[in-house]
Amino acid sequence: MGIIVRERLHCFRTAVSVHCNAGSRILKKQTAMPTKDPQKKHPNPPYRQPMQEPPGSERDMSPKADHGEKSYKGNKKLEGRVALITGGDSGIGRAVAIAFAREGADLLISYLSEHEDAEDTANLVEKEGRRCITAAGDISEERQCIALVDQCVGELGRLDLLVNNAAYQRTKDDIQHFTSREFKYTFETNVYAMFYLCKAALPHLQPGSSIINVASIQAYQPSPNLLAYAATKGAIVTFTKALADMAIEKGVRVNAVAPGPIWTPLIPSTMPKEKVKQFGKNTPMGRAGQPAELAPAFVFLASQDPAISPVKCLALQGEAAAMKKLSLWLDTSAPPDFPKLRGRVAADVVVVGGGITGLTTAYLLKKIGCRVAVVDQRTIGGGETAHTTAHITSSLTSASMNWLPRSERAASSGAVGRRLPGNESN
Repeated sequence: MGIIVRERLHCFRTAVSVHCNAGSRILKKQTAMPTKDPQKKHPNPPYRQPMQEPPGSERDMSPKADHGEKSYKGNKKLEGRVALITGGDSGIGRAVAIAFAREGADLLISYLSEHEDAEDTANLVEKEGRRCITAAGDISEERQCIALVDQCVGELGRLDLLVNNAAYQRTKDDIQHFTSREFKYTFETNVYAMFYLCKAALPHLQPGSSIINVASIQAYQPSPNLLAYAATKGAIVTFTKALADMAIEKGVRVNAVAPGPIWTPLIPSTMPKEKVKQFGKNTPMGRAGQPAELAPAFVFLASQDPAISPVKCLALQGEAAAMKKLSLWLDTSAPPDFPKLRGRVAADVVVVGGGITGLTTAYLLKKIGCRVAVVDQRTIGGGETAHTTAHITSSLTSASMNWLPRSERAASSGAVGRRLPGNESN
């Protein structure tokens, strides 16, 4: 106690000395950074996007997607590291490639056959002074996955980060419309490839390395016409949770990012015309999310910042991920079943579940600079709390209302709606 008192007294004397020495100096008033309404930050539907042939092209997107070309600023968080990103030619993959490059990483990006898009992404990466290898091929084949890892290690000298982003989807109105081959191919591309790549990469990954799998809101709120795709995304979440416990034994973190509806070439090349036109309209933001809005989440998981070992799936509602309205959920054990909060909670983080997992998560989040409110079962009024859900937002003003469907915002003051809004594909 004596030590604490002396330290506080010393700090007090120092503060007084600084104040006195300052004399008549006047501190300059800091100018606040300009902010923008995230609902108006990017184009809103209806979109005048022509339909495309699969797998789609970034060059033919209208409106153009934002990958962070002009907005993302790096901070050397991945300096000297090497990343392998599947589907890195366009969409979320391109945004992650740009962010990783600006954080100091060299890259190998794989893609199916979109050569022009891959060339554009490589140019953006090399513009940052980083190396970028492009590799075309079908990752549904195990030999292609093994070859990608070997090429990455052989040409770039190492492998630190694996991002399993590439995906295949088709929309069908009836299960009878799926062929067995198409259903199988969806799993081969989305799930088997992830398994092949993780298996091939892990022997090369050193402690501190990271694997990031891309799931989707479809894992939690599946659309009937995306039956096969949604099933694979659910499998990715489960696979990630299991592998996370296995890989951490050698110091490798495994996480998943589960985006909401994101504006990528996958949308106009695989979805019906009317769905494309109104894509993202039923989300709280009233628009589709942009790939650039997801990139910081990947950087966070790839960097040395995360110290929350229980976290295995980061479900991020992309359309709400603008700078001042960042919404994400940290799911530590089970798919979220959001109960309604009785009162309005204004905090950077709302941890649902006051048990040991919830309190531990809250403590660790506070350690990384978040302000935390823990809501236990007595506060929310029943419901299972075996899982922990964190709602992180950089804005404290009406952030909790973002989870409510538009029709319920005026009638309810609860912080969490009955369902996750926006169940389109990412």
